[in-house]
Amino acid sequence: MAYNDFFADINNCLGASPMGVMKHTIPGAGAGPIIIYAVGAIQVSVTFFDAMVLAASAVGGDTLQVATSIAPAGYVAMTNAMPATPVNTPSRATTIDPAQSVVGPADGVEIIKAAATSAGIVFLSFFLT
Repeated sequence: MAYNDFFADINNCLGASPMGVMKHTIPGAGAGPIIIYAVGAIQVSVTFFDAMVLAASAVGGDTLQVATSIAPAGYVAMTNAMPATPVNTPSRATTIDPAQSVVGPADGVEIIKAAATSAGIVFLSFFLT
C-alpha cells in the first residue's frame, strides 16, 4: 500500500479539525483477515473512537471485527465482533479497547471476518493524535 493511500482515506476531514471517518468495503468472498493498513502504511498517529458496519451479508451469524497491530504485539482485537447481517443494517461497536485504538507508523489495521461470506462497509471514526 502506498503512503498516499492513507491520506486519500482521510480526505473527508472537516476543515481544520483533525477528525474524520475512514470507509472500507469488505467483500463477501474469500477468507479473512483483510489488511486495510499494512504495518508502516500510516505515517501519523490516529486514535479510533468509533467503529460501525453497514451489513452486506445475507448469511446469519456473519460478523466483522477490527483488529490493530500495535508493534511488536501483533494483531489484537480492537472492537467486538459487529454483526454483518441482515443486509443494509448498521451496527456499531459496543466495545473499543483503548490499548488497541491508538495506531501510528509502526502499526497496522485489519478486519477479521467470521466467515468468507462476511461482508459490509466498515466505517472507522478517528482523530489525529
